[in-house]
Amino acid sequence: MEVLIVSDDPGMHEQMGSELEASGMQVVGCPGPSAGAPCIGLRGLGCPLRNAADVAVIDVHPDGSGYIDKSGRARLIGFYHSAHKPVVILVDEADATSDVQLAGVTSVSRLATAEAVVEAIRANDWRLTHFPGLWL
Repeated sequence: MEVLIVSDDPGMHEQMGSELEASGMQVVGCPGPSAGAPCIGLRGLGCPLRNAADVAVIDVHPDGSGYIDKSGRARLIGFYHSAHKPVVILVDEADATSDVQLAGVTSVSRLATAEAVVEAIRANDWRLTHFPGLWL
């Protein structure tokens, strides 16, 4: 299974990526949108990372330069969700009750282990429900 981690926090990407790789997943990273480098997908262009990944894990911490307001965060989540693949959003504890309510999107604490992220992926991926062990 290929997991796309979208985060402007290099430490988060490195830690979560290492843990997911140790569990047998392939990991690719994207720094997400920023003032100097807007998301090509949100600009209406194709995103090869989104298309190739089986699931997106998006770090939506409110301190990130690309996620300043909730509408921008919701647009980013919606973009990845529109690929009809599972999306796991990593949120701060204070924002644990996400305002995004979409089928196939699960909120997990930024402090969660990779195991919790894997469980969130499994819970929202119908392919794993219907074909257990297909990827993992």
